[in-house]
Amino acid sequence: MLHYILQTILFQLVFLLVYEMFLKKETFFNWNRAYLLITAVLSLLLPFIKVPAFSQVVPQEYIIQLPAVVIGQTSQQVSTVSGTVLESEAISSGLVWQWEYLLWLGFICALAMLLYKMYKIVHIIKQNTILKKANVSLVQLKDSTAAFSFFNYVFIGENIAEKEQAIILKHELVHVHQKHSLDLLFFEILRVLFWFNPLVYSYQSKLRILHEYIADQEALKTQDKVSYYQNLLTQLFDTQNVSFINTFYKKSLIKKRIVMLQKSKSNQLKLVKYLMVIPAVFAMLAYNAAEAQVDKNTDVSYEHTAVETVPISETITPKKQLVENTKTDAATRDTLTTKSEALKKQKKNKTAKASEDVTTLKAQYEEVLEIESVKSQELGTLSQEEEVVKTEVPFAVIDQTPLYPECEELSKKEQRKCFSNKVSAHVAANFNTKLAESVGLSGKQRINVIFKINKKGVVTDVRARAAHPTLEAEAKRVVAKLPKMIPGKHKGKTVVVPYSLPIIFEIVGNNKTSDNEDVEVPFAVIDQIPLFQECAALTKAEQKSCVENKIGAHVSENFNMKLVEKLGLRGKKQRIQVAFKIDKNGDVVNVRARAAHSDLEKEAARVVATIPKMIPGKHKGKAVTVPYTLPIVFYIADKSKE
Repeated sequence: MLHYILQTILFQLVFLLVYEMFLKKETFFNWNRAYLLITAVLSLLLPFIKVPAFSQVVPQEYIIQLPAVVIGQTSQQVSTVSGTVLESEAISSGLVWQWEYLLWLGFICALAMLLYKMYKIVHIIKQNTILKKANVSLVQLKDSTAAFSFFNYVFIGENIAEKEQAIILKHELVHVHQKHSLDLLFFEILRVLFWFNPLVYSYQSKLRILHEYIADQEALKTQDKVSYYQNLLTQLFDTQNVSFINTFYKKSLIKKRIVMLQKSKSNQLKLVKYLMVIPAVFAMLAYNAAEAQVDKNTDVSYEHTAVETVPISETITPKKQLVENTKTDAATRDTLTTKSEALKKQKKNKTAKASEDVTTLKAQYEEVLEIESVKSQELGTLSQEEEVVKTEVPFAVIDQTPLYPECEELSKKEQRKCFSNKVSAHVAANFNTKLAESVGLSGKQRINVIFKINKKGVVTDVRARAAHPTLEAEAKRVVAKLPKMIPGKHKGKTVVVPYSLPIIFEIVGNNKTSDNEDVEVPFAVIDQIPLFQECAALTKAEQKSCVENKIGAHVSENFNMKLVEKLGLRGKKQRIQVAFKIDKNGDVVNVRARAAHSDLEKEAARVVATIPKMIPGKHKGKAVTVPYTLPIVFYIADKSKE
């Protein structure tokens, strides 16, 4: 949702910049009106349009990006335990709902404002005299000099002179006949849906100005220009502050209208400026294609719990020049091969005939050997290079990814996760984070590493990019030490697979810690997670599942469901978000809860605080504190509806 909103705002900004730079000063008012309406709709639709042809322009990624490895003492890192469900299903929702509430609050306020404006118009209509003229309802405003229109209603103050009323009526009838109020109401609805987007307000403001230009232009076809100016300048400017009506008198617009009325008509050749929208739309479609390809590549990447993923700018692409050379030499190869095969066939036939001249056969056979030798010399180097291209396969299409031997018996999805966890554990265990401090670096450090796993399962071609050469060298050393793996396979053959790996760590003061110092380690990189006694004898994968099940069972058994009856929450799904830590003594501490009702927060905090003492988590041989979040979701059916 957030990505869609940002795309919409970006596209609207581009369209408005084109309007301001090329179209705003032209007198093609109806064209400009159409431009603003169409681009406003396009900005909402373009994020959903993915043109396959454009995706072919974007080069395919040849590198799979592994999850970020988080090492060292990083700040604000929290791990997640699977959600617990009381009589329902688990939902991992996080704290994003706060932003959802804010969006809904803004939506409700904007909708209430729109309804109030509609009520205000209806109230004015009911309080004043209405005269029917053809398809138009003329509303005479008591003791007023205001003049405006809304759909088929034209509002004119009774204090305006009769001659001036005729001029105003011509102007307002243009608004009515061209349905300008529909344009403004459309943007008023957008202001409700996208109340947080300032560009929607800008669109509506620019369109309102265009409406006045259009009405002035049409009215002047049957009106003297001088008297029209005088009418604009001599009124009292009694205006209505409603954003979706067309107001005749508005102080901020009078000067702009007079200036525009004095301008000569734009040359028709300048209509070509509207073609500027075409490259803008094409650029947006190309951007969407790029985003779609990133999303597609993301779908095949490993699942992980890393706090942050850092994209890497470098990509590995096929050696196009090599392929070009291959095509260029194709004719030569074909000629040599044809001649060779013909002579071989001739040799076979000659051998079958005992009466043939042995001397001739020998000479022809030697010619075959000579041709084969020439072909081998000319194409030897090229064939080797072609083999490199053919055997390097991108992760997105490979049949079998490289594997650690321990991961071989797992499912494909589990194999990828296992590979990711093994790489993360290796880097976290071997990377010397003290090097950053030794070269004067502080704060969060990011290192981007690119490497390949070759056809023998060995890590090769390791490259790194970091803020300091020392960190680059250390990253290369650690990644190069990855153990030998089972190589990747594609179409039954072993192949080379390229990867990128972000490494992230943060330097917080002095890394040296005393035995009594409380150290927090994120769940993603910890050597040994906190355990219940009953889970200690299991494998690591089983231990994680065992801990989650035990915590879930504890919450389900101890949560006071009578509280739901007391609060009148039967029949409503409830979500409670709990954050807590398991300290180096194995105790649950720092319990915090967030829910729709304070009593639910207290109950959730109480239940989580009573989780039994556990075997503390360990990292690098020392007991550490591990932070967690726990979503609790429950639903009790309403008996009255059963």
